Amino acid sequence: MNVTREPRHPDYTDLGGPDTVGEEYHLLVDGEVIGGTYWCGADNIRDGQRWASWGPAGLSMHHRDRESAEQAQVRAFAANPARQGREN
Repeated sequence: MNVTREPRHPDYTDLGGPDTVGEEYHLLVDGEVIGGTYWCGADNIRDGQRWASWGPAGLSMHHRDRESAEQAQVRAFAANPARQGREN
């Protein structure tokens, strides 16, 4: 299983940090988009928990960093790789 990411919008490549806005990225497994990650700036999200993801695990919020948000989706995909309609 080859997991990669690519920017949702070409030429927007800032990965951001725990409390720094980054660009929205698609999450791919073996070249297929299974979901994505983004930095959430909503007022009700605490600093240090601003990364979120969508995909086979549904909407997963309150992650410290992009990698944690990605792992939530990759784990769900690995548990059921044949699941249809993974991309929300």
